[in-house]
Amino acid sequence: MKNLKEELKYGKKGITLIALVITIIVLLILAGVTIATLTGDNGILTRAQEAKNKTEIASEKEQNEMNDMAVTIDKATGNYKADRSKLKVGDFVNYVPNVVTSNYMQLTAETTGSEENSTNGIEQETLQWQILSINDDGTVDLVSSMPTNASVNFYGALGYNNSVYLLNDVCEYLYSNDSLNAKARSINIDDVEKGMNTNGIESKLSYTTSQGFTYGDEYTHSISGYSFYPLLYEKEIGSGINTNVTKKEEDGGIKQSNPYYNEPTTDRYSQASINMLTATMTFYQLTNVQNLLFTNEAFYNLIFGSNKNYFLASRYVYLSNTVASFGIRGIFDSPTNGLTISGVTLYSSSNYQYTSSSPLPLRPVVTINSNINFIDDNDDEIWELNR
Repeated sequence: MKNLKEELKYGKKGITLIALVITIIVLLILAGVTIATLTGDNGILTRAQEAKNKTEIASEKEQNEMNDMAVTIDKATGNYKADRSKLKVGDFVNYVPNVVTSNYMQLTAETTGSEENSTNGIEQETLQWQILSINDDGTVDLVSSMPTNASVNFYGALGYNNSVYLLNDVCEYLYSNDSLNAKARSINIDDVEKGMNTNGIESKLSYTTSQGFTYGDEYTHSISGYSFYPLLYEKEIGSGINTNVTKKEEDGGIKQSNPYYNEPTTDRYSQASINMLTATMTFYQLTNVQNLLFTNEAFYNLIFGSNKNYFLASRYVYLSNTVASFGIRGIFDSPTNGLTISGVTLYSSSNYQYTSSSPLPLRPVVTINSNINFIDDNDDEIWELNR
């Protein structure tokens, strides 16, 4: 009787095999339902992932719209600067200037002093363009890969006075782009010096003439008949007419690459009334120029190279003990001096008129504003310009 009671007692608390099996089956069914609910095309996890993806896409779209709005506002207020991080000096750019239907006709004997310029004017040429400099303000300077085929010549004091203006003006007329608000000009000595390293600047400053004059020296010419000067020079930094005190920038003096005039002048020369002409040495010559004088080899290759003879739109003054000589700068590929930064003398304080030994080509530079995008969608290593 006792055993029976114990069996009945434990039987009430235990689990039969059938009940266990049924429980496992129910659990498996519930697990399957749960897994199906969580996974699958309409599962909770899948739908949660889809919701996450849609949220991210919506967020990215919203951020892009906000960025576009910010760009629009910046462009409207003039504060937009396009990305320049991928640009390199020497990169090719598909720049196309305005279509010009007539030649530039201002280079005449009446403006240059020379009879050697073409009477047919200077025509627009199809040029390739490369990045010359990427500037801190977001602008980018492009330069033609090679000088133009067309050449120009300058003569005497008139040529000195008009040379920088005319070189800039012919480039602006032929190679600007109005739709990009891109204004062209001539390359000048400032463009070249911007790429110099410490060695280059030291070489410039240490240039010494046979009479011992170096860059920046001042000298007063007071010999009778040796105090003539181009009229523009009295407006330049470093000049002193009838005085040994030279003009400074704060006095309103203009720099060597400043054109000053807004149209060709007929000004030629004058003479210091008391035979007292003070001039400042701004000429220097570097011969057999190597890339170790420059911060960037691509920049060096752009400035110099075979057959790259061309004017720089910058004036200079060369000193000697008797005369001051006034000229226009240039880059030369010389058989004797190699790749050279030098110049062409046009006038001297002895009232002697010079002509450039031979006409030299132009080298236009175009400044692209900071709000213009450079795009290379085709991966052809040629940048396209887009507003």
